[in-house]
Amino acid sequence: MRLFKVNFLLLSFLLPLQSFAGDISWSGVYRFEANSIINSELDSDKNFQKDYGLHHLVLMPKMVLSDGIYLKGRMHLFNNNNSSGNQLGAVWGGGANTGSANSSFDSNASSDRVSPQTLNISELYANFNHQFGQFIVGRVPLHFGLGITYNSGHGLFDHWYDNRDMVAYKFYYGNLSAQIGYAKMVESTINANADDVNELSLHLQYENPEAEFEAGAYYQLRTASASANDIATKTSTTPGFGTDGSTNDRELETKDFNIYMKRQRQNYSFGFEGAFHKGALGVTDGDTGAGITRDAFAFAGEYEYHPMDSNYAIGAKVGMATGDDPATKGDFEGFWFDRNYDVATLLFNHALGQDNFLGTAPNGGGGSTDNSGYDVEQISNVIYLAPYYRKKIGSNWTGELGFATGFLQQKVVSGSGSDLGYEIDLSLTYSPYERLQWVNEFAYLLPGDAFKAGGTYKADDAMAFISKVAISF
Repeated sequence: MRLFKVNFLLLSFLLPLQSFAGDISWSGVYRFEANSIINSELDSDKNFQKDYGLHHLVLMPKMVLSDGIYLKGRMHLFNNNNSSGNQLGAVWGGGANTGSANSSFDSNASSDRVSPQTLNISELYANFNHQFGQFIVGRVPLHFGLGITYNSGHGLFDHWYDNRDMVAYKFYYGNLSAQIGYAKMVESTINANADDVNELSLHLQYENPEAEFEAGAYYQLRTASASANDIATKTSTTPGFGTDGSTNDRELETKDFNIYMKRQRQNYSFGFEGAFHKGALGVTDGDTGAGITRDAFAFAGEYEYHPMDSNYAIGAKVGMATGDDPATKGDFEGFWFDRNYDVATLLFNHALGQDNFLGTAPNGGGGSTDNSGYDVEQISNVIYLAPYYRKKIGSNWTGELGFATGFLQQKVVSGSGSDLGYEIDLSLTYSPYERLQWVNEFAYLLPGDAFKAGGTYKADDAMAFISKVAISF
C-alpha cells in the first residue's frame, strides 16, 4: 500500500509536466581546458609551473508558461569551489579524499573513484512580456556594453559571471528602452532592513538593427549600512582597502555610471565603453582615521577591419584603467575590469610576478610567491594596447597572431617601473561546424621593469600553452 501511494504521488506530479513538454527547450555548453603556465612568478630559479585541466557543463532551460511568460535558468555541473561566483569548472582529477580519509576506500592514492559533483544554479528568473514593456523577477544575469564592468559570462570560455536577485521593469518605445531595477544583494536579519545590502539601477538602451548601431547608459547605486558592510580591509597579513588596521565600520554608498556604443558594418566594427565609479567605501583608514572614498575611471575601445568576401581581419583593443595612488590615503582610485574581459592570454589574466603590481590584491588578484590561483587577474592600473591579425585557413581552421603591451598608471609597489613588457599570442582554432570549437593557444611574455620593483624581484620570461574545446547545443 505504501509503495502504491509513492507511485501515485510521482505519477500525479509527472503527468501535468507532459502538457509542458513541448514548451521546454534546453541549450548549453560543455567545455574542457588544458592549461600549462610556465614561470608565472617570473623567477626561473623557482622552476614553478602550473599544469591543470578544467571541465564544466552549463545547462540553460527555457520554459514557455503562456503567451509572453517565460521562465529561464542557468545550471552548472562540475564546479570549481576554490572561489565563489565562478564557472571555472571542476579540476580534472578531483580525487576522493575530502580531508577526512581514514581507509584505502577514500584515500586519493588507492581509491578507484573521484569525488562526485553537485549542481549549482546561477540564474532563475521569469519574464512577463506585454505590448509596452517587460517585467523581470528572480536571479537575473547582468551584462552591459562591452562587459568591462557588468559581464554575464555567457561566452563559451568565460570563467566568471555577474547576476542579481532583482525585480525590474523595462519600458519600450520604438528603438529605445528604459529599465528600472531594484536588487537585494544581501538579506540578513529578516525583521530588520538596516543590515541589508541593496541596489538601485537605471538602464537606458538604444538599438537600431537597420543601422547596426546600439548605445546605452547604466547607473547603479549600492548601499550597505555599517553593520552590513563587510568589504575587505587591509591588515598586516591580508590585502584590502586602506592602510594596516583599517576597519569597515561605516556606511557604504557607491555610485557607478557606464556608457557605451557599438556599430557593426559590412567591412568594419567598433565599440567603446567608459565607466566612472565613485562613492564612499565605508572604510575608516588605519592611519588617518578618516573615511575612504572611491574615485575610479576606465575606458575600453575595440576596432576591427574585416573586408567583405575576404578571409582575414585586423583589429585592436585599447584602453586604460586608473590605479590607486598610495599617497592619497583618503581615496581609492583603482578601477578593476571584469575578469571575463581579456586582451591577452597572460597579461591581465593570470597572476604574474611576486607582488601586487596592478593593485588588484583587494579583489583577489596580485602576484605571490607561487601564483597558485587560476585566471584571477584583471585589467587595472594600466594603459594597454593589443592589436591582432586573424585569418581563416581553409574551411575549418582559423589562425590569429596577437600582441599586447601595457604601462602602469601608478607605482603601487615601491620602486617598480611602469613598463609591463610585451606579449606575443598565437592561436589556432578548429571549427568543423558552428557548435564545436577547439582552440589551441601559445603565449610568450617578455616582462618589463614594472615586475622588478627596483631589483627586489626577477623578471624572467614566461610562457603558456592552452588547449580547450567547447561543444554547445
